Amino acid sequence: MPRTPVEDDFNLRTPRLLLRDFREDDLPAVHALRSDEKVATFMDFHPESFEQSAEWLKGVIFRNRQRPRSTYNLAITQCEVEQAVGWVGFGESERYPGTGNFGVGFMLASAYWGRGYLPEALRPVVSYVFQVLGGDAISAWCFADNTASARAMQKAGLQLQKRYQDTEPKSGRLVDCLEYGLRSDQWRA
Repeated sequence: MPRTPVEDDFNLRTPRLLLRDFREDDLPAVHALRSDEKVATFMDFHPESFEQSAEWLKGVIFRNRQRPRSTYNLAITQCEVEQAVGWVGFGESERYPGTGNFGVGFMLASAYWGRGYLPEALRPVVSYVFQVLGGDAISAWCFADNTASARAMQKAGLQLQKRYQDTEPKSGRLVDCLEYGLRSDQWRA
């Protein structure tokens, strides 16, 4: 049965990808992503049970439907397939609260690593933050040993802002982290 789109479904397109609001029928793909041990290695959570993934998806859909909208949690899909292969989320920064500061996070199923999908997904997000939302700055971070995420942010135009140490939530040990960012005036130039 064809899905009836919600009146205000949100999406961004690239040549190969569609970034769209998550839907309830994304649960199998969401669970595959969030239970992938390779993905969880670089995230602040352990591989999830089906129930945990269902709760995450339920929360994402709820937040995406809030108006006025302050967060965007989007499924990264291949245009021709439209099955979720990743997530990109952005909204008002929790790290740098204040008008105009946006944070972005992302993850991609390990089967799709090495295809250039993350930089391709991040570029329209950065443009949307600056052009449509009127953001002043955007930032993202990764663990220093997650070189692929660092490269994805660089390829999307974000610049290394600082290297710092933080407590890794899963192990409680101190780890090196990298923060990338971009100001709107840098992006326009």
